[in-house]
Amino acid sequence: MKKLAVVVAVIVSVYLGMHYFGSMQDGSKDSATLDHALVTAIDHCRDISVRATASRTAIVEFQRLEIAGVQASSFQRCMQDQGYQQNPDWLQQARQQRSANAGSAPSEALSDEAALEAMRREHMNSVTLLQGLPSYWRKASGTTTPAAK
Repeated sequence: MKKLAVVVAVIVSVYLGMHYFGSMQDGSKDSATLDHALVTAIDHCRDISVRATASRTAIVEFQRLEIAGVQASSFQRCMQDQGYQQNPDWLQQARQQRSANAGSAPSEALSDEAALEAMRREHMNSVTLLQGLPSYWRKASGTTTPAAK
């Protein structure tokens, strides 16, 4: 009888262990990651935007801002070439989130548009979902990727 109890205990322990570790692996595949094609396009375009400004050196502050602007615009153009566009759902929820947070920090010197632009530049380069917002990029309708051509 003791052997049967030990065997049952071992089987139940193995089953519970498999269930526990299996659920941990399922939890790691959360919605905070983007699909592989989008991550590849973001990495590719990030590399191109850095190369576009590699020869420039910022001496004064406005030159640093100019370089950041060139990087952002080259990144956006590259993503459009890859067949992606800005997600209108992201823009709508970002504006709602910004207006909700505007009352919490009255000493903040940024205007709503400047804060939205800073949020846009942060999210457009991200391969994970940030601050509970949907993905910044979505597949443009009626386009194909360069690899599919």
